[in-house]
Amino acid sequence: MEKDFSQDKRSRSQTHNMRAQNQSAAAQLMRDRGKIKILWEKKVRDKVQSAESQTSIALLNSIDTFLDELVTALDQSTLESPQDLEKKGMSNSHGEQRAKFAGYYLPQLLKEFSILREVILEDLHNSDSLNYQVGLIINGAIDSAISLAATKFTAVQQTTIKAALEKAEVSNRDLEHFAAVAAHDLKSPLATISSYLDLLTEDASERLHEESIAYISVMQKASERMRNLVDRLLDYARLAKMDMRFHVVDLNDVMNSVLQNLHDTIQKTQAKITYQQMPTVTGDAQLLAQVFQNLIANSLKFHGGRIPTIQIDFKSERDSLLFSLKDNGIGFDPKDNEAIFALYKKLRGESEYQGAGIGLATCKKVVELHGGRIWANSQPGVGSTFYFTLPIPAATNTTTHH
Repeated sequence: MEKDFSQDKRSRSQTHNMRAQNQSAAAQLMRDRGKIKILWEKKVRDKVQSAESQTSIALLNSIDTFLDELVTALDQSTLESPQDLEKKGMSNSHGEQRAKFAGYYLPQLLKEFSILREVILEDLHNSDSLNYQVGLIINGAIDSAISLAATKFTAVQQTTIKAALEKAEVSNRDLEHFAAVAAHDLKSPLATISSYLDLLTEDASERLHEESIAYISVMQKASERMRNLVDRLLDYARLAKMDMRFHVVDLNDVMNSVLQNLHDTIQKTQAKITYQQMPTVTGDAQLLAQVFQNLIANSLKFHGGRIPTIQIDFKSERDSLLFSLKDNGIGFDPKDNEAIFALYKKLRGESEYQGAGIGLATCKKVVELHGGRIWANSQPGVGSTFYFTLPIPAATNTTTHH
């Protein structure tokens, strides 16, 4: 019995000492909390990319809350449960607020907590208040806070992204509707302008000076370009509303049609266009023809004085067909690899090359409607290669796409 009593006494003594050390650490944190906050804020600004230049009062208050709970945990010599930290600690408020900052990501949030751990442990170490048990309580509290903050951060980010995507989708539909209405309404006045210019040329050409006739000719050409632009815009806007019936399409027939449509330009530029036996795909033949025609017409336009050579190839890749169209034209800066597919994006001035800036945007839209993607590689003066994918045809030959 004497032995058991002695062990119990030592155990109570150790517990008392441990609590005393924990309470000493708690008192140290209370004394240095202001210094800890200042040091944490400075290190976050220095080490965490995209952290706010002025850390908000709310975020600093969230650290106050966390330090309060940490002091309580040390005072009572207990590990904070995740549930308690979720209700009272810094994790939720900190994670939620950081998630609302543009360009702020989860690794940056985790870095902030890592810095907080470093600052707290260093402060306690420098004051000789850090031991194994104190470190265990602090690390357990911060680990739980990190887990909860990351969960909250991810949830807020997902909600924000979902809302942004929904807003963009609505905005895109509204824009496409506006483009369709605007294009339709513009056709009527353009037709009127063009008709009156034709009448003026026919009825008054003998009474007009040569310079005036030249002005009329410029206006007629501008009117024609505007009409073509409106037609292309209308076609592009209609893509979003099409209820397409996808069928089996022989791309050899598509290529024959495209080359026939471009016959005059091919003859004029003396272009050399080569392609292998083309595959069969599932899609809309008219829209796929538009993709090939726009890409080939692009190469024929931007030949830079050389005789255009255009090589069209394809190969199978897993569940898709990869098509490529390579030319020897003027090329473009690689930094514009994505920008060239934007609506109305023109890398060359109107005086150099006429066009609506819709052709490649249409290609992108059509390819995506078929479940593929499109991209390009280029170097100025060397030429360009356009790539796009289409799914390998399924067993069925008719699919409805909205």
